[in-house]
Amino acid sequence: MNKILCPVDLEPPSKNAVCYAAHLAQKTGATLFLLHVEPEISTEGVNDEIEKQKLFDLRQKMADFCHQIQTNFEINCEYIIKPSYFEETIITIANEQGFDLIVMGTEGISDFEDFVFGTFTLKVVKHSKPPVLVVPAEWHNYTPEKFIYASDYDEYDPIFIRKVVDLAIVLHAKVIYLHISKHGETFGDELFEVSSEEIKEELGAKSEYVQFEHMYDEGGTVKALKRYLQKFESGVVVVLKKERSVIGNLFHRSLTKKLTLAAKMPLLVFHRYRTKQFPKK
Repeated sequence: MNKILCPVDLEPPSKNAVCYAAHLAQKTGATLFLLHVEPEISTEGVNDEIEKQKLFDLRQKMADFCHQIQTNFEINCEYIIKPSYFEETIITIANEQGFDLIVMGTEGISDFEDFVFGTFTLKVVKHSKPPVLVVPAEWHNYTPEKFIYASDYDEYDPIFIRKVVDLAIVLHAKVIYLHISKHGETFGDELFEVSSEEIKEELGAKSEYVQFEHMYDEGGTVKALKRYLQKFESGVVVVLKKERSVIGNLFHRSLTKKLTLAAKMPLLVFHRYRTKQFPKK
């Protein structure tokens, strides 16, 4: 992993995400880029000098914050300020400048501002090429011990499990492949065995880093997954966002949306057709 992008507005949720991203950069050797997006402003007439001063002050704040992160975590840290609109700018920069991961903070939908920010987060999750790691504001454990890859079955699961395992090895973490079957599904156990064997074949010796578990989605996939996650104090939920239906697809099209806004644990979202492999350190 070479480049991590972390949008920041210098408020607590985004600062928390920066800390998480900084820990990842520290472990992987990546450079952390802090992105602040300032809405387009007028530079005409009497407001010109006011806006220039505002941007000057913002640059100073970002420079100071970037220096603080670089010093505290002993990583390479740079900042970017763009006079544009939030989610469009994040997506454009992430997609065009070769970032390997986006780390974003969110507070869910507890109030209107949180809902707006959550909506922005979802737009980035939907349209970005790099995977997106969503970090809840109240989550302060920055060293994941487990990556829980939740799936109902996808032919591309082995490829994305390998990406997760490669990252987990660097972070000294374990990976759980959690196969979720629909309640009452006749061939749930058989499909779990098939998917597990495919993953083991893809990973080879690295299979030792993966724990294989199977559960049925009593009460719905999201509720079942949340119940399962309650036993973990540290971890990252991993899901594969699908752009079209596949064999055995149990995940409702809004699963990733529901998890992004409601998850208490960090959520890593890969795109089935757009994600490139993490570069090796």
